[in-house]
Amino acid sequence: SLSAFDQAVKHKATLRIMFLRWGTPTLPVRTLTQTAALGAQTVIEIQPVHLNMAQIAAGSGDAWLETFAQEVAALGFPVTVSFGPEMNGQWYPWGFAHNKPADFVAAWQHIHNLLAGTTAGPSITWLWQPSAIHFSTPSPLPWWPGSAYVDEVGLDGYYVLPNDTFNVIFANTIKLVRSLTNKPILVGETAVGATTGHQVADLKDLFNGIRAYHLMGLVWFNIAQDGGKYHQDWRLQDHPVALRAFIADLNVAEQPVRHWPELGSWPIPLRATSTATAMIWPGHPTS
Repeated sequence: SLSAFDQAVKHKATLRIMFLRWGTPTLPVRTLTQTAALGAQTVIEIQPVHLNMAQIAAGSGDAWLETFAQEVAALGFPVTVSFGPEMNGQWYPWGFAHNKPADFVAAWQHIHNLLAGTTAGPSITWLWQPSAIHFSTPSPLPWWPGSAYVDEVGLDGYYVLPNDTFNVIFANTIKLVRSLTNKPILVGETAVGATTGHQVADLKDLFNGIRAYHLMGLVWFNIAQDGGKYHQDWRLQDHPVALRAFIADLNVAEQPVRHWPELGSWPIPLRATSTATAMIWPGHPTS
């Protein structure tokens, strides 16, 4: 639970990610409300299944979107929406192996325009969330929907192999995104696996990278999986040494730092959850 994660890391999460499959009849209002009561905003990751990008762009899913908008508006508090995360990867049905980048862009713009024109519009922050360029993942630039359609950028990437570093996983993608836009960037989903062989050092590298590149923060995937190195146990509570290092790095990260013109005077962030992920930080700049 979010409260258990907060207790474990000794900090309050400010974001909690919730996965929502396209076509789900109703929002889990109780969970969203409990998250808000704990001081965190929910990032609703819409997973487009059953319809492809061209169909969504053509309006085939508008009835569901209109119901979604009504339910978001009725919440009475803001949410963040991430549509089709990691769209430049091939592992999801909405990824590049199944859909053209141009169709994804058209779908994103259609969804944005529809929701922005409803009473839910002012309550939504838009998070564009590609996979960082790592291994064979292509550049996300062809999937960029345009600055008018995005509020924040989240880059997903994991420490899995012994030679993984912040620069290996994230640096190239950060530079590419900043060639497109000055929208704030965060690590949209990450974790450091025991398979690297040096979790503690890698955690420090992760936080140092966030500081060096002036990012908003990070979302930690706090889930215990069991499916090989790419789906391992990422749950901090199951790795006491890593958990202690995480807390120590977070404490250092929250110390005041110099003024960053693009962000204002901020400490280094962190956001985090456990139903999927979450993020800790002294606020949500766009809310």
